[in-house]
Amino acid sequence: NIQQLAKGNIEIDFRQKSHKDAITPNFIQLRNSIKALVDEINKLILAAQQGNLNERGNIQIFEGSFKEIIQGFNQALDLINNPLKESSKVLEVMASGDFRVMIDKKFNGEFEKLANSINHLINSVNQIVNEIKLAVSTNASSSAEISSSIEEMSAGLNSQANQIKNIAISIEEIYNSITKS
Repeated sequence: NIQQLAKGNIEIDFRQKSHKDAITPNFIQLRNSIKALVDEINKLILAAQQGNLNERGNIQIFEGSFKEIIQGFNQALDLINNPLKESSKVLEVMASGDFRVMIDKKFNGEFEKLANSINHLINSVNQIVNEIKLAVSTNASSSAEISSSIEEMSAGLNSQANQIKNIAISIEEIYNSITKS
Protein backbone atom coordinates (compact mmCIF):
# COMPACT_ATOMS: atom_id res chain seq x y z
CA ASN A 1 0.00 0.00 0.00
CA ILE A 2 2.83 2.40 0.75
CA GLN A 3 4.27 1.79 -2.72
CA GLN A 4 0.88 2.54 -4.25
CA LEU A 5 0.66 5.80 -2.28
CA ALA A 6 4.17 6.73 -3.42
CA LYS A 7 3.03 6.22 -7.03
CA GLY A 8 0.11 8.60 -6.56
CA ASN A 9 -2.69 6.16 -5.82
CA ILE A 10 -4.67 7.97 -3.14
CA GLU A 11 -7.65 5.61 -3.31
CA ILE A 12 -5.87 2.83 -1.45
CA ASP A 13 -7.18 1.60 1.86
CA PHE A 14 -4.93 1.34 4.89
CA ARG A 15 -6.01 -0.88 7.76
CA GLN A 16 -4.56 -0.72 11.20
CA LYS A 17 -2.94 -4.09 12.08
CA SER A 18 -3.60 -3.82 15.80
CA HIS A 19 -4.26 -1.21 18.49
CA LYS A 20 -0.46 -0.97 18.92
CA ASP A 21 0.04 -0.07 15.22
CA ALA A 22 1.11 3.59 15.33
CA ILE A 23 2.35 3.79 11.73
CA THR A 24 -0.84 3.02 9.80
CA PRO A 25 -2.84 5.97 11.23
CA ASN A 26 -0.07 8.28 10.01
CA PHE A 27 -0.33 6.80 6.50
CA ILE A 28 -4.09 7.26 6.62
CA GLN A 29 -3.62 10.91 7.62
CA LEU A 30 -1.06 11.38 4.83
CA ARG A 31 -3.41 9.84 2.25
CA ASN A 32 -6.28 12.04 3.47
CA SER A 33 -4.10 15.16 3.30
CA ILE A 34 -3.04 14.33 -0.25
CA LYS A 35 -6.69 13.71 -1.22
CA ALA A 36 -7.69 17.09 0.23
CA LEU A 37 -4.80 18.77 -1.61
CA VAL A 38 -5.80 17.19 -4.92
CA ASP A 39 -9.44 18.18 -4.36
CA GLU A 40 -8.49 21.79 -3.55
CA ILE A 41 -6.24 22.08 -6.61
CA ASN A 42 -8.94 20.56 -8.84
CA LYS A 43 -11.41 23.13 -7.46
CA LEU A 44 -9.01 25.94 -8.47
CA ILE A 45 -8.45 24.44 -11.92
CA LEU A 46 -12.19 24.12 -12.53
CA ALA A 47 -12.75 27.73 -11.44
CA ALA A 48 -10.00 28.92 -13.82
CA GLN A 49 -11.49 26.88 -16.68
CA GLN A 50 -14.79 28.65 -16.02
CA GLY A 51 -13.03 32.03 -16.14
CA ASN A 52 -13.17 32.64 -12.39
CA LEU A 53 -9.64 33.73 -11.55
CA ASN A 54 -10.81 35.20 -8.23
CA GLU A 55 -11.24 31.76 -6.62
CA ARG A 56 -8.57 30.94 -4.04
CA GLY A 57 -7.59 27.77 -2.25
CA ASN A 58 -8.43 27.40 1.43
CA ILE A 59 -5.06 27.39 3.20
CA GLN A 60 -6.75 26.96 6.60
CA ILE A 61 -7.38 23.26 6.01
CA PHE A 62 -3.71 22.44 5.38
CA GLU A 63 -0.46 22.40 7.31
CA GLY A 64 3.22 22.47 6.40
CA SER A 65 4.19 21.92 2.78
CA PHE A 66 0.61 21.18 1.78
CA LYS A 67 -0.33 24.67 2.98
CA GLU A 68 2.64 26.12 1.06
CA ILE A 69 1.45 24.43 -2.14
CA ILE A 70 -2.00 26.04 -1.87
CA GLN A 71 -0.43 29.40 -0.94
CA GLY A 72 1.74 29.08 -4.05
CA PHE A 73 -1.31 28.36 -6.20
CA ASN A 74 -3.06 31.40 -4.72
CA GLN A 75 -0.03 33.60 -5.38
CA ALA A 76 0.21 32.34 -8.97
CA LEU A 77 -3.45 33.18 -9.52
CA ASP A 78 -2.84 36.69 -8.13
CA LEU A 79 0.11 37.12 -10.49
CA ILE A 80 -2.14 36.17 -13.40
CA ASN A 81 -5.29 37.95 -12.32
CA ASN A 82 -3.86 41.34 -11.28
CA PRO A 83 -2.46 42.29 -14.72
CA LEU A 84 -5.66 41.13 -16.41
CA LYS A 85 -7.76 43.24 -14.03
CA GLU A 86 -5.54 46.28 -14.60
CA SER A 87 -5.70 45.86 -18.38
CA SER A 88 -9.46 45.43 -18.29
CA LYS A 89 -9.88 48.53 -16.13
CA VAL A 90 -7.84 50.66 -18.56
CA LEU A 91 -9.67 49.27 -21.61
CA GLU A 92 -13.04 50.07 -19.98
CA VAL A 93 -11.95 53.68 -19.46
CA MET A 94 -10.78 53.84 -23.08
CA ALA A 95 -14.12 52.42 -24.26
CA SER A 96 -15.84 55.38 -22.59
CA GLY A 97 -13.73 57.72 -24.73
CA ASP A 98 -11.15 58.75 -22.14
CA PHE A 99 -7.66 58.18 -23.53
CA ARG A 100 -5.76 59.91 -20.73
CA VAL A 101 -5.39 56.72 -18.69
CA MET A 102 -2.31 54.47 -18.94
CA ILE A 103 -1.19 51.22 -17.34
CA ASP A 104 1.42 52.47 -14.91
CA LYS A 105 1.99 49.28 -12.96
CA LYS A 106 5.00 47.15 -13.85
CA PHE A 107 4.43 43.59 -14.99
CA ASN A 108 6.72 40.85 -16.31
CA GLY A 109 6.78 38.60 -19.35
CA GLU A 110 3.63 38.32 -21.42
CA PHE A 111 1.80 40.70 -19.10
CA GLU A 112 4.45 43.36 -19.72
CA LYS A 113 3.88 42.92 -23.47
CA LEU A 114 0.14 43.28 -22.97
CA ALA A 115 0.53 46.45 -20.86
CA ASN A 116 2.98 47.94 -23.37
CA SER A 117 0.58 47.19 -26.24
CA ILE A 118 -2.30 48.91 -24.47
CA ASN A 119 -0.15 51.92 -23.60
CA HIS A 120 1.10 52.10 -27.20
CA LEU A 121 -2.51 52.02 -28.40
CA ILE A 122 -3.40 54.89 -26.06
CA ASN A 123 -0.43 56.94 -27.26
CA SER A 124 -1.32 56.29 -30.90
CA VAL A 125 -4.95 57.31 -30.41
CA ASN A 126 -3.91 60.44 -28.53
CA GLN A 127 -1.47 61.33 -31.30
CA ILE A 128 -4.19 60.92 -33.92
CA VAL A 129 -6.64 63.00 -31.88
CA ASN A 130 -4.04 65.76 -31.46
CA GLU A 131 -3.25 65.70 -35.17
CA ILE A 132 -6.95 65.97 -35.97
CA LYS A 133 -7.36 68.89 -33.58
CA LEU A 134 -4.40 70.66 -35.16
CA ALA A 135 -5.63 69.96 -38.68
CA VAL A 136 -9.12 71.20 -37.87
CA SER A 137 -7.91 74.38 -36.18
CA THR A 138 -5.44 75.33 -38.93
CA ASN A 139 -7.52 74.24 -41.91
CA ALA A 140 -11.06 75.07 -40.88
CA SER A 141 -11.65 77.21 -43.96
CA SER A 142 -10.62 74.59 -46.50
CA SER A 143 -13.13 71.79 -46.96
CA ALA A 144 -10.77 69.83 -49.19
CA GLU A 145 -8.09 69.78 -46.49
CA ILE A 146 -10.65 68.80 -43.88
CA SER A 147 -11.82 65.94 -46.06
CA SER A 148 -8.24 64.73 -46.39
CA SER A 149 -7.77 64.86 -42.62
CA ILE A 150 -10.91 62.83 -42.11
CA GLU A 151 -9.57 60.15 -44.46
CA GLU A 152 -6.30 60.06 -42.52
CA MET A 153 -8.22 59.80 -39.28
CA SER A 154 -10.27 56.94 -40.68
CA ALA A 155 -7.11 55.09 -41.74
CA GLY A 156 -5.58 55.71 -38.33
CA LEU A 157 -8.69 54.47 -36.54
CA ASN A 158 -8.67 51.34 -38.70
CA SER A 159 -5.09 50.80 -37.58
CA GLN A 160 -6.14 51.28 -33.96
CA ALA A 161 -9.02 48.85 -34.41
CA ASN A 162 -6.49 46.27 -35.61
CA GLN A 163 -4.33 46.94 -32.57
CA ILE A 164 -7.33 46.49 -30.27
CA LYS A 165 -8.13 43.24 -32.07
CA ASN A 166 -4.52 42.06 -31.53
CA ILE A 167 -4.75 42.92 -27.83
CA ALA A 168 -7.99 40.97 -27.55
CA ILE A 169 -6.32 38.00 -29.25
CA SER A 170 -3.38 38.26 -26.82
CA ILE A 171 -5.75 38.30 -23.83
CA GLU A 172 -7.57 35.27 -25.23
CA GLU A 173 -4.27 33.43 -25.76
CA ILE A 174 -3.21 34.18 -22.18
CA TYR A 175 -6.62 33.04 -20.90
CA ASN A 176 -6.41 29.85 -22.99
CA SER A 177 -2.90 29.07 -21.76
CA ILE A 178 -4.07 29.62 -18.16
CA THR A 179 -7.11 27.42 -18.49
CA LYS A 180 -5.11 24.65 -20.20
CA SER A 181 -2.72 24.64 -17.25
